[in-house]
This record gives sequence, C-alpha cells and structure tokens, in this order.
Amino acid sequence: LGSSDLGSSPLFLRRPRPASAATPATGMPIGRPTIVATPGAAHASGACVPDPACPLSRLRQRFDAPLIGDIGKAIVAALSLGFLCCVILEDSGVTGFFADSYKREGFCLANQQLSPMYQGHALSFYMNSVLAVAMFALVALGRRTWRMSDAALRPVQKNTISLLAHGFGHGFLAMRAADIGSGSGGAPRYTSSGAFESLSLPGRCAASCALFFVWFGFMRDARRRLSTTVAFALLHDLLQVFVIPTRFFFTYVLMAVPLHSAARALLFRPRHEKDIYYPMEAWLVDVPILLMTFVEALSCDKFLIHYGGHAWFDAVVPVGFFAYYLLLIIERRVCFGVGARAKTR
Repeated sequence: LGSSDLGSSPLFLRRPRPASAATPATGMPIGRPTIVATPGAAHASGACVPDPACPLSRLRQRFDAPLIGDIGKAIVAALSLGFLCCVILEDSGVTGFFADSYKREGFCLANQQLSPMYQGHALSFYMNSVLAVAMFALVALGRRTWRMSDAALRPVQKNTISLLAHGFGHGFLAMRAADIGSGSGGAPRYTSSGAFESLSLPGRCAASCALFFVWFGFMRDARRRLSTTVAFALLHDLLQVFVIPTRFFFTYVLMAVPLHSAARALLFRPRHEKDIYYPMEAWLVDVPILLMTFVEALSCDKFLIHYGGHAWFDAVVPVGFFAYYLLLIIERRVCFGVGARAKTR
C-alpha cells in the first residue's frame, strides 16, 4: 500500500496521459491514473503501489494511524483489565452476572453431554484448524495475485499461526475431558475443568512440552528477538500447567496475549512503526475479541451454549481478518482499476 512521498520516488513516475478518451495501452478512462515503473526498474518488495491521486490514498495521508490505533489498543487494555476484575468478583460471589456453566468451566462449552469428539473444545479445535488453513491461503493469494506488501500481510500471517496453536490447545483440553456425570448415576457430562490438576507430575511435564509450542505461537513476533519469544512462551507455559487452575485458563490467555500486546504497543512500539495496518488490526480484530469475551460470559447459558459455545468466540479472529483482507482488496480495485498488478512498461 501507499507512501506519502511516492511522487519523489525514482522508481515510480507518472506517465503523461494522451489527450484521448482512453489510454492506448489499457483502454481505461483517462480519469483513472496509472502508475508505471521506470524502464528497467523493479519494485524492491514486488508489491503494488497505489496511485496518490486515489481518494483512499489521499485519505491515508490525512489519517493519523498511530493515534487511532493507540485508541483501539487502549480500549483493549481497559476491557482486558475490566474482564479480569469481573472474573474476580464473580469467583468471590460478589456479583452474579456471568453464566453458571461459564464460571464452572472457564469457557462456554457446548455438547457436554456428548462424546468429547463433539464437545465444545473439539468444536473449537475443528473450527480453528479449518479457518487457519483459510487464512494461510489468503496470505499466499495476497502475495501471488494481489501483490500485497509484507507489512499488510504480517498481521494475518502472525495470527494464522496463533489461531492454529490456539486450536491445538483446545484439542488437548478435549482429549482431557472426563465424564463426571455417569459416575454419580446421572447422564454423561464431560468436563475439562481439571485437565491439568488431574495429571501426574510426569504428565504435566509432557503437557508442558506440548503446549510450549502453543504459547510460542502466541508470543511470536517479527519485532521481537527469538530468545525473548522463547522466554515469554516458557514462562506462560509453566504458569498455565503448574500454577493457574484450568478453569481460569481462558482468562489467563486474555491477560497474557491481548493485554500484553496492547501494553507493548502503547508503551514500547515506536510511532514510526505504527502504519495503517496497526489501527486496522486493533479495531477489526482486537476490540471485537474483548467485546466477544463479555458476550460469551454473559449469554452462555441462555443462548450461546446451544449454538456452538466458545467456538464462536474463536471465530472472531478469522472473521475480523477476513474483513481486514477485504478492505485491502477493495483499495486495490479502487486505486488500481480491475487488475491488481502495477502497470509496467
């Protein structure tokens, strides 16, 4: 996507338009300017560069991306801390707004009376895996067909890996589901609320080794050194398996991932690194995640548990990035015409 100093770049020049109804090379109307590469030159990233005359490109130049993104991240941080306070109040019995099954399980789990293969954690595993593959495909399509820049696709690619890792975490919890209903003579009811507590020490060590890669997917960031990513992943992994009760697993992930990301962006990320994709990700993905957190906790027993439960929370991430991706495509069609590739001589 675009650059505010495109006009001064030696790589891309504006070709004069002939005084006719359409350009000879493309047959496109004169009113749609075309950016052409200097003969023999190639764009360093291979990505399309939008026409600065395009209305969306002019909007970009007036849009304070760092400020709008910071507002979104501040809302994410506030909602994360607010949810933590609500969980503490609910667990201590001071308030009673959250659904009972949500407080008991830590998730809104559908189909607890069925086999773990059809239970809520398994549904989340299936959905996350399928949608992660779809996001991988969009990243490849964006590079090869739409010539999207690495900066535009980086949030999608990073969260694709996180979504897949998150799905494997749900798969683990599904495998650890135990029937606590049949033993008392009642109907089967499977729960994963003691998934870690019921493991032996060797079992917890094995689970920690497996789930380390889940946390590595969460903590992975191109702007962070590998050693730092490994250290954060190991810390969260050990706390999750050996310290945090399973029913608070979801709350802990919210504190460790969205809140951590928001604080890091607000306090440590330089302004020049906050491009147009920064507010897009914050408002289309991060803010809806936190809003859906409250929706799941409040509406679980009355509504959500009957239609898939927590799986719909997990769907917020890919749906948000589908909207993000659609905006990128719309800009290319508006600013480049029908084709997605820059016209070259």
